[in-house]
Amino acid sequence: MTYNLSNFEILNTLGHGAFGNVFKVKNKKDNKIYALKKIILNNLSELEKIKVKNESKNLSAINHKNIVKYYDDFFENNAFYIIMEYCEGDLGKLIEVHKKSKKLIEKNVVLNIIKNLCLGFKEIQNKKLIHRDLKPDNIFLTKNNIPKIGDFGISKQLSTMKEFAKTAIGTLLYMAPEFLSGNYNYKVDNWSLGCIIHELCALDTSFFSNNMADFVNINKN
Repeated sequence: MTYNLSNFEILNTLGHGAFGNVFKVKNKKDNKIYALKKIILNNLSELEKIKVKNESKNLSAINHKNIVKYYDDFFENNAFYIIMEYCEGDLGKLIEVHKKSKKLIEKNVVLNIIKNLCLGFKEIQNKKLIHRDLKPDNIFLTKNNIPKIGDFGISKQLSTMKEFAKTAIGTLLYMAPEFLSGNYNYKVDNWSLGCIIHELCALDTSFFSNNMADFVNINKN
């Protein structure tokens, strides 16, 4: 089936990113709820657009309970849309709620999230993929707090270190030193996963930084 925006009713905005927005939508034909990610393509060449679409197709082949399911995608009005599984929340919001209440997340919840997060993480590495942007905001949660890893793959076609520095200082808190040098492999995700687990348990980030220079110096020490 070929999709376009007219197939969906936009219910509300779920989040904003460096390259676009994510919406909660209802498919008008089957009345099911999905997440619809919009990626702005203003400065991409036709070849780059093809690469982005191919990457999305690769992700749609992954079927794992702890990875957000990619269903389909389409281009419209100089934007690329990805139809994804809808999740009720994310790990970043869960951590923020507990930070505000100054109450640690229950042990059984933490252990269950870590177990399922590692299962999804293992699947990514088995597929020989590198996420490159693992952080709490990209770990989505079902209503039963089952984690699902999302927002990966496409970012490698769109992101540069310069863009990350400009748009997402929070992302830097989870980046391995190798990523900053540009010489890295799948192990950069191991670092990010460790940072996420630390924050899940302690409700505090492993590192602190207000700008790129400070962050690089922290990771050199």
